[in-house]
Amino acid sequence: MQRLFIVAIAALGLLVACDKGDGPAGAGSGAPASGATTKLTKKQLDEAYKDANPDKYDDSVAKATAKLGKPHKSDATSSTWFGVDGTTCYKLLLTKAKGHEVGNTDAASCGLK
Repeated sequence: MQRLFIVAIAALGLLVACDKGDGPAGAGSGAPASGATTKLTKKQLDEAYKDANPDKYDDSVAKATAKLGKPHKSDATSSTWFGVDGTTCYKLLLTKAKGHEVGNTDAASCGLK
């Protein structure tokens, strides 16, 4: 009985140590860092980019908006969403005339220092 109790306590300790909950975000964790002005992640931006068709801007914006929510910036010819992975800021840019892109951008765009 005592051996079972020790094994149970050890297993519980491992579960607590491996918790991937809402603790502080580290680089590459996928979670937004403290102070980020967006809750979107790089993975979400990448998935929306895969569905974007450069020849169908309006359709691409509608699909991205359904997945990501309202764009963080938009005008008559472009829509932009920002996402964070650890302490790195990313953007998804959909444009009518210049195609679509996803990649790193300045940290200030995501509210990071």
